[in-house]
Amino acid sequence: MKILMFVVYFALGIAQIAAYLQGIYLWLGIGNVLGIIIFFVTAGLPFGAVIDAFIGFYGAYKGWQWEWWQAGLLTFPFAIVGLFIGSVGGIVDWFGARGQRVKM
Repeated sequence: MKILMFVVYFALGIAQIAAYLQGIYLWLGIGNVLGIIIFFVTAGLPFGAVIDAFIGFYGAYKGWQWEWWQAGLLTFPFAIVGLFIGSVGGIVDWFGARGQRVKM
């Protein structure tokens, strides 16, 4: 089962990157090599997964002529999970910092 999940996760990631490259090409006219570099730079930003997901959505919707719901199902699962993990991490850090205050 773990191998199947890995294969599905990997294939979804490759499809999302391909949709992103199509979207960045349509939007800015940038080729694949520079598109990959921009992808990894934006992925490191706080909301980079969301930025990449919207560009991938645009690529799948306009470039591949998919329906909007198909493009959304392809591109937004990682963005939603990334936002959830980032939000939970921020809340945990905030509550953790409250308990570490020095009282005088």
